[in-house]
Amino acid sequence: MKNPMESVSPAMQEMADKSMQQAKKAFDTYIAGVRRALGALGENTPMAATGVKEVGERALNMAERNIAISFSFARRFLQAKTFQEVMKLQAEYLAAQMQILMEQTTSLGDSGKSGGEPTKPTGE
Repeated sequence: MKNPMESVSPAMQEMADKSMQQAKKAFDTYIAGVRRALGALGENTPMAATGVKEVGERALNMAERNIAISFSFARRFLQAKTFQEVMKLQAEYLAAQMQILMEQTTSLGDSGKSGGEPTKPTGE
């Protein structure tokens, strides 16, 4: 049986890599804009007083981490040589996303209980 990964031409791989780099650059630009907007709120706004700003910053950090992990797996995916490698990467990615989801859900739940102040995860 022929390896389906062999049918991907170098030109297609290069195009996919460039597209991924453009998407990463666009995301980084977007995140920088959101961070500037959060920073512009200042410490004396009603949002800052209620902890909304801190929760927003934490959510932004989580989103940034999620996207960074996705881009990392995408880079590895583009370098895969066999279908088995692709399937292994997919399984690793899903396991990592589930772990992150559990951590982030716990973290956000804890911050809601503590009025916006993050609590230390157990085991640290």
